[in-house]
Amino acid sequence: MNKQDFLKQIKDASKCQEKIESVSNNYKADLEETLENLISQTDEIGFIEDDIRLLAFSEICNPKELLGYDFILEGLIPIFDIFDNTYVVYEVERKKWARFNISDEILYKENDCIENVLP
Repeated sequence: MNKQDFLKQIKDASKCQEKIESVSNNYKADLEETLENLISQTDEIGFIEDDIRLLAFSEICNPKELLGYDFILEGLIPIFDIFDNTYVVYEVERKKWARFNISDEILYKENDCIENVLP
């Protein structure tokens, strides 16, 4: 599946309130609709393209243990692994999508639309 097809499919996906509430409580955040749809599809979809992997629900909820970085402390919700220690994240405070490299702790390519942040 390519990223454009995936993003279209995600808009019509059913939501899992239990997952949404868990992430919302963990990150103390109100989640926007695209983020809710993506979280609801965790564990259903793996790779979108060769270089884009939707994280598992457990990785989103326990990033320090499973990804090796405390995204919760930083107010960043990791959603996609785009490799080389880089993730597509949702910035809780600014309500923007961005890329974040955990090695360099650099946030870049910020945008209101996830489509413009994915590789």
